[in-house]
Amino acid sequence: ALIQNDPGNWNAGYRDFTRNAPYQALQGNSPDGTPDPRRPAYLDVPNLIDYVIHNIYSAATDWPGNNYIGRDRTARGTGFKFFSWDNEHGMKPSVTINRTTPHSRDDDSPTKFHHPLRANAEYRLLFADHLHRAFFNDGPLTAENAAARWMEITGEIEQALIAESARWGDYRRASPYTVEGDFKPLRQSLLDNWFPRRSATVLDQFQSQGLYPDVTAPVFSQHGGIVAHGYALRIRAVEGTIYGTLDGSDPRLPGGGISPSALEMGAELVSLTASGRVKARVIHNGEWSALNEAFFIVGTPADAGNLVVSEILYKPLGGGTLEFLEVMNIASTPIELTGVRFSAGIAFAFPEGSVLAPGERALLVDNLEAFRAEFGNGLPIIGEFTGDLDNDGDTITLNSNDGPTIRSFRYDDDFPWPTSPDNAGYSLTLIAPQSNPDHGDPTSWRASVSLGGTPAASDSESFTGDPAADLDGDGRPALLEHALGTSDLQANPGAGFEFMHAPEGALMFSYQYSLAADDTLVVLEISTDLENWQTAPSDWAIVARENLGDGLALATIAVPSSAPNKALIRLRVSGRN
Repeated sequence: ALIQNDPGNWNAGYRDFTRNAPYQALQGNSPDGTPDPRRPAYLDVPNLIDYVIHNIYSAATDWPGNNYIGRDRTARGTGFKFFSWDNEHGMKPSVTINRTTPHSRDDDSPTKFHHPLRANAEYRLLFADHLHRAFFNDGPLTAENAAARWMEITGEIEQALIAESARWGDYRRASPYTVEGDFKPLRQSLLDNWFPRRSATVLDQFQSQGLYPDVTAPVFSQHGGIVAHGYALRIRAVEGTIYGTLDGSDPRLPGGGISPSALEMGAELVSLTASGRVKARVIHNGEWSALNEAFFIVGTPADAGNLVVSEILYKPLGGGTLEFLEVMNIASTPIELTGVRFSAGIAFAFPEGSVLAPGERALLVDNLEAFRAEFGNGLPIIGEFTGDLDNDGDTITLNSNDGPTIRSFRYDDDFPWPTSPDNAGYSLTLIAPQSNPDHGDPTSWRASVSLGGTPAASDSESFTGDPAADLDGDGRPALLEHALGTSDLQANPGAGFEFMHAPEGALMFSYQYSLAADDTLVVLEISTDLENWQTAPSDWAIVARENLGDGLALATIAVPSSAPNKALIRLRVSGRN
C-alpha cells in the first residue's frame, strides 16, 4: 500500500518504494506507469530530482532542513513541487563535501522523500537521466557552464552591492564589506577552486549511491542542432549494445525491457530524414545506462529571412476571446518551427514537429474553444498563447530555436498605424508578406478587408490582365483602377479624388484606395510643367487613413506650406514585382 500507517504521519508512511506500484501511485499512475485519472499525484518526481541535484551541488550549510518552498496549486494534483529559497550559504563548505548521503535534518526537508525513493530502480534510473542531462553535453552543471552562470548572476548584482555596502556594510563589523575588498575576491576564489572540481566530485558521489550507472551512456557524433536532410548520425558506446529511438520515446520499457520502437544502433549510421528527438541507451550485462537524448532540426530552421508575423487581431469586436496572431512561411522550402518561441507580447513555444510548408500560414489563438466555435475546426491552429495582445500597442518578440531574435517590433493603435483595428474589430495585416517588409514600419501594415480578419488566409486580390487596358474608356488604366478599388468596366474618371481645405486653411488632398491591392505601389508625384515629374518630398505626408468599409480606405495628404504656388499632382501606380 502507498500509505503504510497513519496518512498524516510522514515518519510512519511513504517509506517502502522498492516495489513499482507504490512508486507509480505516488505520481498518480497505474502500476504500469500510465496516468490514472482516478488518482491524484502526491509528488512531482522529476521536479524533486532537479531540486535535489542542484542543492546537493551547492551544498548550503543550512540545507537540508531549511530554506525551501513546496506547493501544489493545480486543480487535479500534479504533485508537490519544491523550490530553493534563501540559499545564501551555498558553495561555502569544502568542494569535496558529500551531501548525497542521509542527513539528520532530512525529516525537515524534501530530501526525506528522496532517500526512501532511492530504493526504487525506476527512480534511480530517472535520477541518472537527469544527472546525465545536467553534467554532460554542455549541460547546466558542467564545470564551464556552472561557472558562466555564476558570473552572469553575480554580474547582475555587482553594482547593487555598492549601495548595499553603503547601507549595511558595517552592520556586522566595523570595517564595511565592499565589492572590491570582499565580493570580487570571493567570487574569484569560487571560480578557481569550486567550479573546476565540484561537478566531477558530485557526479562521483551520486554514482557511489547507486544513482548513476557504471555503464557509460552512448555518445552522438553531433549532439542535436541543425543538420541537413539525410544527415548520418553515428552513436558510439564504450561497451554493450546501443538501443535508440527516433520518435522521442524511451528505448527502455519500465521494468527494464527493450521497447518495440527501439532500434539496435551503433554498427550502422542513422540517417535523419525528419526533425525530432533521438534517444539512446546502452545495455550491458543486464544494466542500462543513463539516457542520452538530443533534438535535431532536419532541414531549414525558421529565421528572419523566411518567417513573418502576417496578421494580428488584438481587439476583437465586443472585447471577446478571439484574439489571434498568424505566422507565415515566405520561403520556397518548408521551415522548422520547433523550439521557436514568442518571448514578448505573448508567450508561446512551438512544439516539436512544427513545420510550415512554403506559403503556409499558422495560427496562435487566445482561446482555442472560442476560436473553433467561431471559425470551425478546419484552421491550422498550432496552440493557445498565454498573455494578451495589448489593445494600446505592444512589443512582439519572436526568437529562433537557439535563441537569436527573428522578429522584435512594436505595433500601435494610433496613427500612423492603422487605427480601425483599435476601434472597429479589424486585424492588422502585413502588406505583401512575401516581400518580408519591416514589421516595425507602420506603412508595412494595413487593416484587414473584413471584420475579424482572415485567419490563416490572405484577403489580398492580385491584378490579372493588361495593366494598360482601359475597357471603360475613362482614362484610367486597369492597374490604377485595381489599386484605387474602382472598376475598369464602369467609367468613373474622377471617383476617389478630392481636394479640401482644413479649418486652419491648409490644403488637403485625399484619394481612395483598395486595402486588398497589396500587389501595387501607389506613389504621389508632383510637377510644375506637366513634363518633369518627381516623387513628392517627405513633407507631403499622409496625415490620416480612414477605413471606409467594403475593402476601401481613404488616405489624406496635407500639402505643406513649402509647396510650389502652382503644382500638378498625380498618383503613379506600379506593381510590386
